[in-house]
Amino acid sequence: MKILLLEHDIHDVGLLEYELKKEGPKFEMKVVENKHDYVEALKGYQPDVILADYALPTFDGLSAFKEKKNHAPDIPFIVVSGVIGEEKAVDLIKNGVTDYVLKESMYQLMPKIMRALQEAEDKKEKKIALAKLKTNEANYRQVFHLSPLPMMIFEPDTTKFLDVNEAALRQYGYTKEEILNLTAKDIRPIEDIPAFVELIKYLGDKPLLGRNAFRNKRKNGEVFKVHVQSSMIDFNGNPARLSIVNDITDRLNYIDAIEQQNQKLHEISHVQSTIVKQTLARLKDLEDCAIKANKDPKLNKTLEYIQITTLDLEETLSEVSLDTRYFGLNQ
Repeated sequence: MKILLLEHDIHDVGLLEYELKKEGPKFEMKVVENKHDYVEALKGYQPDVILADYALPTFDGLSAFKEKKNHAPDIPFIVVSGVIGEEKAVDLIKNGVTDYVLKESMYQLMPKIMRALQEAEDKKEKKIALAKLKTNEANYRQVFHLSPLPMMIFEPDTTKFLDVNEAALRQYGYTKEEILNLTAKDIRPIEDIPAFVELIKYLGDKPLLGRNAFRNKRKNGEVFKVHVQSSMIDFNGNPARLSIVNDITDRLNYIDAIEQQNQKLHEISHVQSTIVKQTLARLKDLEDCAIKANKDPKLNKTLEYIQITTLDLEETLSEVSLDTRYFGLNQ
């Protein structure tokens, strides 16, 4: 522990060192008694705690505290004095001095030093935590505003928009000022609003992870379909819901087009298959009649070839029928 002591009385320095050695852990101490040496020590010595007499011949504790705030604001500052009264000591603490100890009560010194160091460590950790929080917040805002996916933050109770990113503005066609005067209900068709309100109530603090399609509405009135994922976040100290919106209109239109095309192919396949089957049946009937009615060997040979061709056609038709059923084009 490094201690900077502002004291001009050698007797008091010895008394203080004795008390610290008796009560506390290992330490090193630098003693100064004027402003110049004190300021230099603040800059170069980098103490863990400062102990200062209140009244010195050319300097005083209050001025020393002001210098400390300029050069080392986070270091604990304890006034150690025999002339300061209780009322003045309380005023010093109200102005930011860490603590005070009367020289007639030196047994209080080490406990107050240890408490001051602990408080300083707590403040340091809090300061680091706040710095990390600000960094995380800055990173979050960068990710939020630069995301290619539309992202929107709104109050759960009122559904009033609190923030939206650039992708959302482009998708919905509003300016930032316009959309911040709207609610999440305003970007939905009027007939869908009751279901949306019920959904928000049902979700509460739970996330929305489903893949259901919802209808949204742009500024120009165009309705489109979206997938939405949302969860609760802390926004400026208040609960809010963050929604990530993915426009699936083109995807659904593409699927609909494929389904319609498959239906048409199915209809064509069914009609053509029926026609071919009917033609094949008539051909087989004619073939049977010709074989029974004619006994000419040469003609029978020709009819045999027709029979083979008919069987080949029937086999090919069966294979085509299987293929169309496999691809979902036939029943």
